[in-house]
Amino acid sequence: MAEMLREGTVLLGDHRIAYRLTGGEGGGARTVALLNGSVFNCRQWNPVLLPLLRWRLGPTWRFLQFDYPGFGRSPAGPPLRTMAASAAVVARLLDALCIERAHFLGISLGSALGQALLFEHPQRVLSFAGFGNPHLGDEAYARKVTAFHHHLQALERIRHLWDTPVDFAMVGRLLREVYCEGIYGKPADRLTLLERAKLRAIQLLVAPMLIGTPLCSMVELFSLYANDPDPHIEYYRSRLLSAPAVPVLLLCGLDDTTTPPEMCRALHRALPAATLVELPGVDHMGPMLMPHQAWRIVAAYATWVRRLAATSGRARA
Repeated sequence: MAEMLREGTVLLGDHRIAYRLTGGEGGGARTVALLNGSVFNCRQWNPVLLPLLRWRLGPTWRFLQFDYPGFGRSPAGPPLRTMAASAAVVARLLDALCIERAHFLGISLGSALGQALLFEHPQRVLSFAGFGNPHLGDEAYARKVTAFHHHLQALERIRHLWDTPVDFAMVGRLLREVYCEGIYGKPADRLTLLERAKLRAIQLLVAPMLIGTPLCSMVELFSLYANDPDPHIEYYRSRLLSAPAVPVLLLCGLDDTTTPPEMCRALHRALPAATLVELPGVDHMGPMLMPHQAWRIVAAYATWVRRLAATSGRARA
């Protein structure tokens, strides 16, 4: 079966979104929209996760990747101050691509966006699955996962570069000055030679996921959550109380220290109809880069979503 490839940009109101649609002609019932994490562009799926998804789900499934406004190849537009506003952009993207409904798979921030799509546009959501799942409806967990003050302090030191698109050298600087303590629990000047070598390897792997994004887009995202998390907490808290009956899968990495297992379990308690799968040896960033971690995510997800698609197909018949 020939692989379909559509890519380009589409104007959605005030935002121009870069997208890529690949795979088979399975239609909406076999379309998976991939929701990026945090500051990454849609290439974060390319090294490991997307090839495994395509292999495990087969040639009839298709995959939608896109860059959030201000990231990757999507230029910045008016700020999207709420997850509901971001979800509306995704719904308009589906409209523009003539996709009536889709399965959604999100990582980290993408999981929070997937939850918002579930709340705001349930008629567009065949299913939602997330890993690295933030629970923004619980105040204690929400304040932990939105504590980006260290990131902002580090970025303040290079304020003169905020309008500069990220290049390879800047990726290394961000890893050393912004993310190092989150990865290793200590500043870059205290890393061992082996840890420095691993950080360099991470730079090589994640550079395509960050290159081209202006630093100011990262600053805006971190500020949105760090400076005033209360509206986000109230939004998720209220919506979780009346979440629609759409199939949900929560994939929980037992080695995740960013959105730890107890956070995912608490989110599962708030979404009691969801399915919770706990995965030993999986952390927060690992599935993007490490095949053995990505395989555990993909194997659990593919089994679940194929069963849903098969059940839906029999119901239509």
